Amino acid sequence: MATCGDGAVGWGGLSTPGELGDDQGELTMKPVEKVLGKLRERRCEPKRSGESYMAKCPAHDDQSPSLSVSEGTDGRALVYCFGGCKTEQVVSALGLEIGELFPEQDKASAQERTGITVAELARDKGLPEGALREYGLCDLRGGRVSVTYYGTDGVPATRHRRLFSPVR
Repeated sequence: MATCGDGAVGWGGLSTPGELGDDQGELTMKPVEKVLGKLRERRCEPKRSGESYMAKCPAHDDQSPSLSVSEGTDGRALVYCFGGCKTEQVVSALGLEIGELFPEQDKASAQERTGITVAELARDKGLPEGALREYGLCDLRGGRVSVTYYGTDGVPATRHRRLFSPVR
């Protein structure tokens, strides 16, 4: 794992973790704040650049800032290394997990989702069920719908996509 620099560690205007607790004293830190805090701990020097931040990437030996960090409209932390590191590499170098880039309500709603059938998908999308089945969609155990993808040669690819119904 690369280290970013020798600068002083600080929070640079963000609240410290202890100041972000709610009425019950639970820690409620936005995902982007977690990422910026980890970058500061590793002396990667995040600096504001318009609506986002630029920092030295902790996943490679970065001499100048190549890591962009911003907050998505849905509250997720958006992390992109212009030096070519994958998001997973950056997140791992920060000691975080991919799930920590998403707000808590997204994690909760993902657990509340239920399965869906081809018939329900057709109804929700206003499409004829028969047409979806002709295109190769079929029901799988566990409330999943299988979507068959085809290669340019017309041969089905071995890939499945799970579809879930919206939380009701």
